[in-house]
Amino acid sequence: MTAHAVYPKLFSPLQAGRLMLKNRIAHASMTTRMAVGMKASPRFIDYFANRARGGAGLIVTESLSVARHQVLAHKLRIWNDDGIVELKKFAEAIETHDCRLIGQIQDPGRGRHEKGRNPNSIGASPLPDDLSWSVPRTLERDEILRMIDEFADSAARLERCGFSGVELSCGHGHLFHQFMSERSNIREDEFGGDLAGRLKLVRDTVDAIRARCGSKFGIGLKLPGDDGVPGGIGPEQAALITRALEHAGSAHSRHERSARAVRRDRDGAASGVSWRPGDGARPHHGSRRGGGHSCAR
Repeated sequence: MTAHAVYPKLFSPLQAGRLMLKNRIAHASMTTRMAVGMKASPRFIDYFANRARGGAGLIVTESLSVARHQVLAHKLRIWNDDGIVELKKFAEAIETHDCRLIGQIQDPGRGRHEKGRNPNSIGASPLPDDLSWSVPRTLERDEILRMIDEFADSAARLERCGFSGVELSCGHGHLFHQFMSERSNIREDEFGGDLAGRLKLVRDTVDAIRARCGSKFGIGLKLPGDDGVPGGIGPEQAALITRALEHAGSAHSRHERSARAVRRDRDGAASGVSWRPGDGARPHHGSRRGGGHSCAR
């Protein structure tokens, strides 16, 4: 593709952590509800393959079922080998177009994606969700360690199926976010307390994935930037979080505006999404109004 007059770098290659992207066009994570029986249906694969065929350099899947307590029928089950044939077909359909396929690791925790309260919600602490007012059951330490192991095992399975990497969704008020924010985490063990403790779930998950996967497998982090609620994560703390996680799993991190796939270069020229270390932007927290991107390698 030729350079665009307004966005001259949009179609230029980008080294994103450990991944080389052919351009700056990224398809962000969004739920399709096209999975059938927790497997990638032909319709599901075609939806994403069309985006890759259309020229996207990066595709991030919708959130996947990556731990055994995640059993929604419309989500791809990754925590066992039941759908491995379909996952391989999915990865091949995307990667054959020189498009990097990234699987999203996420858990809503106390959050609720349907109407009403969630009686089976889990969380860092027994504090109500901002929107549904669901009060979660506090995760025990052993449960957290088992969940980290399942996340890493699922990431390794995705790598074996041909995925280029994973993204940890740590914004939008989801579980990773709930652990990072003192508004929702009042734990007194090693997964709470000061900032280092509140970041331990994310850091340990990245380290576990990096230990389980190959050196070329990418790990991305979607981080909060401005919760916009009292006691939540603001821009200053978001910057501290980014710096603290920068070297997790030998990671390089940076925020991206969730609503934009294009940013401005220092010289004023527009370019596409960049996952290199750099300036902060504004993603989000418990009210789930936004999110942000960064890339760990």
